[in-house]
This record gives sequence, structure tokens and C-alpha cells, in this order.
Amino acid sequence: MKPQGMTLIELLIVVAVLSVLLSIAYPSYTQHQLTRHRQQIQTDMARIQLRLEQDYDQGYQVESILSAGECLICSSDASRYRLAIDHEMYRYVIRAIPIGHQLQDQCRGQGYNELSLDSSGQAAPVNCWH
Repeated sequence: MKPQGMTLIELLIVVAVLSVLLSIAYPSYTQHQLTRHRQQIQTDMARIQLRLEQDYDQGYQVESILSAGECLICSSDASRYRLAIDHEMYRYVIRAIPIGHQLQDQCRGQGYNELSLDSSGQAAPVNCWH
């Protein structure tokens, strides 16, 4: 009669295989999460741009978008990016500065200090915008 169950060696082999698979998959998953958060803040920046353009005649009503540094119309996680809007009479720049874990994000292999979108539609850094 053959004993039931797994031996300690078989269990160690399974744990070793799982460890190797996780060490390969986890960095890819982490980068995917960072990219997803970046894409969400870019969507929010475009949403802010649309709202600013709607208020063009009134001189860009920033208070209806940002209040005490918090975005009122955004759906992105505030613990990932700090948003700011620099504006003058007929110009603005929307800035998203990565914070926390988002500082590890890379666009096509390069890190960045901030994402920006201005009133003329120029987005920077270019390698982060598709």
C-alpha cells in the first residue's frame, strides 16, 4: 500500500517553483498598476482641460475644479499624484506631480518628475502621452 500525501521534498519543489513565478510576475504587475494610475491621471487632466475651456470667457474658474489641493472632478487616486493648475488670463498649465509609489513609474524606460498639459494642447513629457 502506497502512503498518501506529499513528501517534504515535493512540497519544497512546489514552493520553489511558485517563488520563481512570483519573482517574474510581480514586477510586471507593479509596472502595470503604475501605468494604469498614470493613464487615469491623464484622463483627469483632459477632463480638467475641458472644464477650463468651458470657463474660458469667465477667465478659467479653477476654484470649481481644485479646492484645497484636491480635485473635485477627478476620479484618480489622490495618493498617487498632486494636481496643480497654473493660470493667467488666457493660458494655463495643468500639472500632475507623482507622489508615493507613483515615483517609481517610468514612461518607455524613463522616469519623470511631472506630467503637464497646457492650454495649447502641448503635453509633456512626450514619451508618457500616447
